[in-house]
Amino acid sequence: MARRNPIAIDKLTSDLEDVLQSELQRFNSENASTLSFPDYDVEQKQRLVGALEGILMGGHDSLTTCNALETLRILSRDRQELEPFVSAALVREVVRHAGLEEEVCQYDVQGARVASGLAEALAVVLEAQKCLCNILYNSPRARDTVSASSTETAILGRIRQGSHLGEVLYFDLRLLFLLTALIPESRQRVKTQDGAALLTDLLCRPTDDRTCIETLKSLFNLVADKDEDAELSLHLVATLQRVLVQSEDEELTSHVVNLLSVLPREALAKLGEDVAPPLLQFLERRMEDPSPEQVSPILHALTEIGRANRPLRRLIKRQVLPPLGGEVMRLPEEGKSLRNRLVRLMTSSTGELGPLAAELLFMLCKENVTRLVKYSGYGNAAGLLARRGLLVGNPPRQDNSDSDSETEEYRQLERGVNPVTGRWEDTRPSPLEGLSDQQKEYEALQLVQLMHQLDRQGVIRPSRIGSDGRPAPVEHVLQLCEGVHTPRSESDSD
Repeated sequence: MARRNPIAIDKLTSDLEDVLQSELQRFNSENASTLSFPDYDVEQKQRLVGALEGILMGGHDSLTTCNALETLRILSRDRQELEPFVSAALVREVVRHAGLEEEVCQYDVQGARVASGLAEALAVVLEAQKCLCNILYNSPRARDTVSASSTETAILGRIRQGSHLGEVLYFDLRLLFLLTALIPESRQRVKTQDGAALLTDLLCRPTDDRTCIETLKSLFNLVADKDEDAELSLHLVATLQRVLVQSEDEELTSHVVNLLSVLPREALAKLGEDVAPPLLQFLERRMEDPSPEQVSPILHALTEIGRANRPLRRLIKRQVLPPLGGEVMRLPEEGKSLRNRLVRLMTSSTGELGPLAAELLFMLCKENVTRLVKYSGYGNAAGLLARRGLLVGNPPRQDNSDSDSETEEYRQLERGVNPVTGRWEDTRPSPLEGLSDQQKEYEALQLVQLMHQLDRQGVIRPSRIGSDGRPAPVEHVLQLCEGVHTPRSESDSD
């Protein structure tokens, strides 16, 4: 690839607009896809910053100013070498050109033009917004300057006016997301200025999907702490329900799910039944290639919704855990149904997916251990039962009260279902059949020795169920026999 010529810094101090525009446009065109600028030393960066700052402060025409902002936006992609480019004065100039200072770049209510002049000024505002997005994301030092400028207050004021032009609203919301995500002080100021209520109202206005997505992202930052008042939470839930039902965009649905996962149960209890189909369809799509980032939010959201909302729990259970029938002829984790996929996730070693999938199924079973074991098998459920202190010495058998989760076909097969695996199995002869007592004792001692050897090698850690229902490690495998009642044979009695 041909080597790009560095920007001619001396030309950037010219008073001639055509000289400035020519050099800036050349640099911008050649570096449209460049992500780093290691060829500039510190002195060159400082001179370049000074030149760009002079252009932005010098009252140049809109095209020159826009070109200078584009140059700064390109340079601000270089996260490793960014700090010398972002002096506090330069950042303040970018904020000013973005119209985020008081009485700068106001909009007329007709949305036809910017009050400060012709439509070219809108291009300056947009380029300054894009530049600020890069700077905020990549420069911790610049965040202090932007925060000190109370930029988020100006953004909220512009949203309240409701007179944004073009893409200005979209980039205002992107900036607000970065401010509330990266600067705790800005997030708190937005909260105190009723930013969450304002953004919830914004969701009720007609906007395109990507603007709606940026609104949801900022809202997530504001309500994730769950310290919003109950009235706002109820309003937000009603708004999210409308957005979810109408959404045809995967990313938009994803951000609605993220928000639902952090809302209080009192608000989730007010969700209507029409949210169940889109949520379950979203789960189906995400389970095609599950990863923690893709699946965790929807698993958590469905679990919280099911615990808060009884009618929705029933609808979700109907789809995820329909009554059992002939499918018990195979293992619960085998197959393509939602139940099969969730059971597979229960034993996943990928992050938090296992516990989240298990909690969802346990919730759908109304936290009934027997019912969970019937749907998943005791082996798959053991992790959740251990975490909750619900392990017992033997896998529980079905109870007759669980008739809503089985078919007549299942009842005919039930006695042959192995509760450990959750699958119907042919009756097998005992592996100890035909062995004498001495042979059984020998095999038992061999097993103890093997377990002890694996314990010393750190391969396993023998445990027994403690008084709290959770596994408790033992010092020696022989402790596993303590408390076990062994009936004495007649030959041992006197």
